[in-house]
Amino acid sequence: RRRRSHQSKVPVPLSTSAIYLLDFIALVEEYPCLYANQKVLVEAVRRYEKVWLPLLASVNPKERIQLVPPLDVEWVWHCHLLSPKDYRRDIAKVLNVDAEGEFMIDHRLVSK
Repeated sequence: RRRRSHQSKVPVPLSTSAIYLLDFIALVEEYPCLYANQKVLVEAVRRYEKVWLPLLASVNPKERIQLVPPLDVEWVWHCHLLSPKDYRRDIAKVLNVDAEGEFMIDHRLVSK
């Protein structure tokens, strides 16, 4: 019986990503208004939907990774990614592409 070699479909090293995620969560914890203040959160969601996503959609895909969102927008983006089906549907709508097609907006957390 032949063993299949399993190659990861994850395009980033998971150990590095985990460290970045922990750093990011620690940073968010320093600003409780990002998750405890409804007015701040509503404004962050507005900025994410009305400013950040359209900005990403307007930029060449190879240049998107150079853009760094403000912390409140990064937090909303992170939360949006926790619902992959909704994220994929919403991003497809913003990019005006088929949700079943191949597309990706890369989201890499920047460490402190």
